[in-house]
Amino acid sequence: EFKKEFLNSTLMRTATSYHRMKQSFQHTAHLAQGGTLQDVITDGLSVLENLCTPANTGQFEKMMDILEKAHRIFLFGLRSSRPMASYCEYALSTFYPQVYQLSDDPEYVFDRAALYPQPEDAILVYSVWPSTRKTVEVVELCHKKGVPVVLITNTALNPAVKFSDATI
Repeated sequence: EFKKEFLNSTLMRTATSYHRMKQSFQHTAHLAQGGTLQDVITDGLSVLENLCTPANTGQFEKMMDILEKAHRIFLFGLRSSRPMASYCEYALSTFYPQVYQLSDDPEYVFDRAALYPQPEDAILVYSVWPSTRKTVEVVELCHKKGVPVVLITNTALNPAVKFSDATI
């Protein structure tokens, strides 16, 4: 009983979206009662509640300091993270003109990451688990060049975390 409660209170509360989706297919009986909308709202609130921890607050402040001091901001995200990087480019470019997207040409991202970002710039990376090897390698390359790396991810187990200066 203890193991089951422990599992439910820790792992199931912070499970990946894959596990949530799998769970939702197992509980299809409540779909006819409008349960899906309630589940989406509940999950969204849970994410927001878990985001406001002291550790995340400190990392958020660090992230804002890095981005505020950057001469240029480079954005990067592959696969399902690419729309977030594109939207962030659009949102930031409305008030900050020095925003550049590295996700547009994934084939040339190493060339662009090696050539353009400098230590006075910053790179904002979106990476959802499981992350691509290319994402981790781009983050590592920028880290080695001295470019501050801000990582937004859904898990602390992301291998790019060890090369980032701020992680949320």
